[in-house]
Amino acid sequence: TGIKGTVSLTFDGGKPSHLDFVVPVLDRNGLQGTFFVNAAPTPQWLAQGAAWQEVAAMRHEIGNNSSASPCSCAHESSNPNFCLERLSVQQVWETVEASQTVLDVLFPERPAERRTFAYPCYETFTGKGQTRLSYVPLVASEFLAARGGSHRISNEPWSVDLSYVQAWDVEGRTSEQIIEFIEEGVSKGRWVVLVFQGIGESPADLSETTFAEVVDFLDEHNGSVWTETFSRVSSFVGLRRHQRHSSGR
Repeated sequence: TGIKGTVSLTFDGGKPSHLDFVVPVLDRNGLQGTFFVNAAPTPQWLAQGAAWQEVAAMRHEIGNNSSASPCSCAHESSNPNFCLERLSVQQVWETVEASQTVLDVLFPERPAERRTFAYPCYETFTGKGQTRLSYVPLVASEFLAARGGSHRISNEPWSVDLSYVQAWDVEGRTSEQIIEFIEEGVSKGRWVVLVFQGIGESPADLSETTFAEVVDFLDEHNGSVWTETFSRVSSFVGLRRHQRHSSGR
């Protein structure tokens, strides 16, 4: 084929702009995205369930971002009583499982083992000092793949660690900067994973115009750039690795 590289568009937090703006723009261009949501067994979140089911029906992916998104205590926005340095692996894992339970109910067509995960704040540890532990092994055992980040790094498909796939958080970037990164990665046959927060919801967010320009670029280059959900690319990479191993290459 003429495909030279791969791009996955991922969105964090299940924000209003994702439903109101992002999904319609992607649908108009025939592209699919991955939405990592903080699914929780609360009336407020469950009220959004039908909307996300409609998104999934359009072949977009709904992934797990945990129910509470615990991050390092170093972040000013973190709850000082519920941040990673003060939590155990079990406490963090309970937030992951809580989200997984809700997603299992809303999206029974996708088995839990085929779901993907995004590390809140791109952080993978609990505790501090001698009690510091990684919860990557647990994620690797329960999920098809997991997205990390947030540096300007793309992925070599055949060597990438699917339990921590590199991704670039493009908040505050211009469309020219984002497209340049895509072109760099694609020219080397790499897998480019982009992270978007809100779109046009606050001054710090990526603007609607910038996002639309990136989507237009991907649509125009669909003959050479495979734009696909995080889980479908992860599945493809895993399958090709297995085939290579089986053939002894």
